[in-house]
Amino acid sequence: PRQLLEELNKAVALATGSPAAGLVNTGVRIGIKQILAPLLPTNILCVGRNYVGPNVRASVRDEPLEVFMKPTTAVQGPDRPIRLPHIEDGTDPEVDCEGELAVVIGTEVRNATPEEAMSSVFGFTIANDVTARRYQTPTGPPQYMRGKGFDTFCPIGPVIIPASELPSVGDLTIRTTINDHVVREGEAGDMLRPIPVILSELSRNYTLSRGTVVLTGAPPLLNDLDGPHRLAPGDRVTIDVEGIGRLSNSIVASDDR
Repeated sequence: PRQLLEELNKAVALATGSPAAGLVNTGVRIGIKQILAPLLPTNILCVGRNYVGPNVRASVRDEPLEVFMKPTTAVQGPDRPIRLPHIEDGTDPEVDCEGELAVVIGTEVRNATPEEAMSSVFGFTIANDVTARRYQTPTGPPQYMRGKGFDTFCPIGPVIIPASELPSVGDLTIRTTINDHVVREGEAGDMLRPIPVILSELSRNYTLSRGTVVLTGAPPLLNDLDGPHRLAPGDRVTIDVEGIGRLSNSIVASDDR
């Protein structure tokens, strides 16, 4: 519940129970040393091309749903660094980011209607779909999981807001900022496939187990940008979603040599 998170940057209230069954505020407050990702997902499913943009037409909604996965080892918490991958010859890995609304599944579901799929949702959070384009689109066939699956390439957080507290998800604005410059912005209601349809389609192919996180796609780049901003050490990526909060991460060089 939102009242338990009112002072997340300083302290939180200790609660008993479980998010699915209900939480009871004990009245005990504990100081915060570091905020971790709000969950370690059982699976991470991602949807691509879900907003109209420079390279995405509205007719995409009539094409098969574009789906890829990220490994759970890609999860990173709020205010923790995103590490750029190292390429031996010094080539730029061409890393960029996409702030997205993410759905957290609370009840296992399969072969569901859109209504049934939505009833399985526990809540919503923010996720950053970080991608090394050099690895995603090498000289051979595209390799989505390789380009998007590096350690730290899926920051999640800062909290999960229960679905019952966000009845109008379509009104949420998703804004991605790099170094105080807004690079992506849009409303969840502008998705080509709304969340109930996404979850229903996914459930026809995969069991959506409890703890599955579904990234619903990124709003398009703003019109004044020629292309995605390539991230470099020292950059900071911040994603704001009204009603959920702010997910912010710094960019650091790889420690792999």
